[in-house]
Amino acid sequence: MKKRKFGLLLLTSLLASCNSANATDGFGYELDFEKGYNKNLWFKNDLETKCADPSVIYCAEDSYYYMYITSDDLGSTGFNVYRSKQLNYWEKLPPAFTPDPYSWGIINLWAPNAIKIGDKYYLYYSAYNHTTGKKGISVVVADTPAGPFHEYEGTDYYGNIITRSDQIFDFGFPAIDAAPFIDDNGDLYLYFAKDQVSGVSISCGVKLLDAVTADYSTVTELAYPGKPTLDGPTIIGWERATNGMWNEAPFMIKLNGKYYLTYSANPYWDVSYGVGYAVGDSPLGTFTKPTNYENENLLLGVEPVEVRSDWDFMSGTGHHCFFYAGNELMIGYHAHMDRYYGNSQRAFAIDRVIVDDDGMFVNGPTWSLMALPESVSGYRNIASDATLKIDGQITDSKLLVDGKIPIHKYRTAHVNLQEKFTSGKHTIEFEFDKTYKATAVAIYNSLDYETRVNKVESVSIKGYGSASNVGFNKEYLKNYLDHEIEYLRPGCPYIVEFNETDVSKVSITVSGNTEFALSDIVILGR
Repeated sequence: MKKRKFGLLLLTSLLASCNSANATDGFGYELDFEKGYNKNLWFKNDLETKCADPSVIYCAEDSYYYMYITSDDLGSTGFNVYRSKQLNYWEKLPPAFTPDPYSWGIINLWAPNAIKIGDKYYLYYSAYNHTTGKKGISVVVADTPAGPFHEYEGTDYYGNIITRSDQIFDFGFPAIDAAPFIDDNGDLYLYFAKDQVSGVSISCGVKLLDAVTADYSTVTELAYPGKPTLDGPTIIGWERATNGMWNEAPFMIKLNGKYYLTYSANPYWDVSYGVGYAVGDSPLGTFTKPTNYENENLLLGVEPVEVRSDWDFMSGTGHHCFFYAGNELMIGYHAHMDRYYGNSQRAFAIDRVIVDDDGMFVNGPTWSLMALPESVSGYRNIASDATLKIDGQITDSKLLVDGKIPIHKYRTAHVNLQEKFTSGKHTIEFEFDKTYKATAVAIYNSLDYETRVNKVESVSIKGYGSASNVGFNKEYLKNYLDHEIEYLRPGCPYIVEFNETDVSKVSITVSGNTEFALSDIVILGR
């Protein structure tokens, strides 16, 4: 691995010029030239871990994240498991589960989803039942998150005997994509998809009496493709496909007292395969998809207007999970390795989820550098802790410090998440009421070429040094910014890194030939 120390290092940035008096000896960091960025601070969805249908849990006992996947390399006859401490590199472990030869389902094993209940780990999954000829759902159990998992043997809630050859859950129709959920009061639920009955996949839920027993009287249909409610009109355009309809791979998360039913819509091979959501007041609904504006309930994915246009960096971003990294919420999902045309092998990606009074907002899908969670890097975004000034005037605007990095330039709600500036030069100052230890500044450009910042004139750390004429790293220029075709990738940052130093004030000067916008500013500190 080729490494070199720089007096001043800009990972996604290139110093066109740098005053040597400002590039002090304190500015220094290691750069891995094979990756082009510091993986101790940032992640980037390079789609290196091939997988489908990922689910991630955190194990406090060994401080690892574990990821379970539909495993094409096993011929979908078992499940692989990976583990990671940094979230940007995943170590493949021995298979977590291989079914007994006499099990109810030994082929088409899909969508494993794990949860810890008591001192056991339960892995819910779907497979093809060779006896009934239908896809169905069951659960296996292990003592550790890495497995090996084995078919459950014992009794259910009612004392009925379960053998290793039994399909534990039978809903009377084809079912896939099981995802467990434990409510705050300890009640257990299972979410799944009623799979392609009359050409439609519907997200469903059921209350569980224990880990292996469903209360079938509570089986409830929750979300229908294209409809804001089960009995509503078909008005959600991005969820409508021409060949079948899907609301599959449901996943439940509770935020601020509300239940968010998330799911994947459209066929998995399509560019438009993405994550939608509906909101309810109880685990089994009713649920309503927000429709205040077009495609509002598209949480993660490609909007119809973006398909085959200048959107070329993520495709098929669905079958997701949510997990916490410390106190930060993340979304894990798969994406097509062919980022433009889709319909290809899939790989793992993650993005950050911002939770506020408005609910949740996903910074993604992204293919640019994003800050790792604080629990991984040791640094958090301290920008919102500062008093913010623009051109010397204190501002109450939170658009530069809300942590939200909008992606969709055709969505007005995303455009309005940007801080807008008139043409010319502007200075943004962050003044802290105490001293932090900081190590990097990231300035996220506009989501549209037409409103991009033309130049980052300088980034200054009070009492430490400054970088001038900051630009994009040449390695990323071809992917981030192309003047010939007037293209700017949304979510692309200018980044200045430096050795950890005391910070009480950060000043950033930017300029534009016309009106321009910035999406967010991140200052990594502690």
